[in-house]
Amino acid sequence: MYNPLPQKIYLRKTRDFGQVFGASFGYIREHFKQFYGSILLLAGPFALLSGLAISYFMSGAFKGMYSGVAVAPTFNGFWLPYIGVILSGMLGNTVFGTVLNQHLILNEQMGPQQKPVVADIARSFFSVYWRNLLAWLLFLVVAIVGVIALALIIGGLVWVIAAINGVLGVLFGILLYIFFLFILVPYISFIIINSFFVIQRDKIGLFEAIRKVGGYVRGNFWMTWLLSLVALAISYFGMFICMLPVYILMIVTAVSRIPQADTLGAQGGDDFSLLSYVLWCITSLLLFVVLSFYHLMCSFQYNHLEEKKDGKNILDKINAI
Repeated sequence: MYNPLPQKIYLRKTRDFGQVFGASFGYIREHFKQFYGSILLLAGPFALLSGLAISYFMSGAFKGMYSGVAVAPTFNGFWLPYIGVILSGMLGNTVFGTVLNQHLILNEQMGPQQKPVVADIARSFFSVYWRNLLAWLLFLVVAIVGVIALALIIGGLVWVIAAINGVLGVLFGILLYIFFLFILVPYISFIIINSFFVIQRDKIGLFEAIRKVGGYVRGNFWMTWLLSLVALAISYFGMFICMLPVYILMIVTAVSRIPQADTLGAQGGDDFSLLSYVLWCITSLLLFVVLSFYHLMCSFQYNHLEEKKDGKNILDKINAI
């Protein structure tokens, strides 16, 4: 009996809401070993470094909490691990996004029976990573300036409204919070993720990529927003499950140290156990696994929008002939 091979999942294809979900899970199932193998090989070291930095940082925080002595944050005890968390997180995310996008791009370029392997991703990684890293640094500067400016504007509005009517100011603040959390965050996350995909695929600059992605999303805002919101909710739930052992360990550690708070003195007790370091490292790796689903969802939805719009333009040109 003839059993046809399963059809390869390509990125550039029109799909409805459910098909985008199905394609994202199907892509992971189709490329599981090579896909996550590439992420663990290249982004994994940064995840481990981030896990160690977070654990060391939390260890210092618990020491200060239960020492009973007001101690100013030291460079080695507070700022060094804090800087390590920020840098390892930023570098890890840029490497993670580059590897994931490169896997999608190479898979799109290969034939029906071909799949990108870890060696393909590693071989082409450094030739595309530096462009993405520079774009991330530029985006970080723009984002910081934008957030500060927006915070000042919104803070001023809330202050003015609260000065007129306190209750109205509180309601306005709550509505703004809901708007940012449930409307703006899913939309901006979608734009950012796909802008860096377009930067890597089309080899263009940050602002040109943002304009390009925004142009395709225009006219499809609500469906794109809903998909991004649902995918974010699933990802956040997955992240919570991944973080649960760490949360439990932190609670147990905090509760167990309360009776000793008077006797620990300035030392604040021993550092976190080896178990905490291991849990943080494993959790950091698992977070990349969870986040990959959201990235794939956004990529499949964006390429659906590209194919939908470009295909319609081609049909219009054919009909005009």
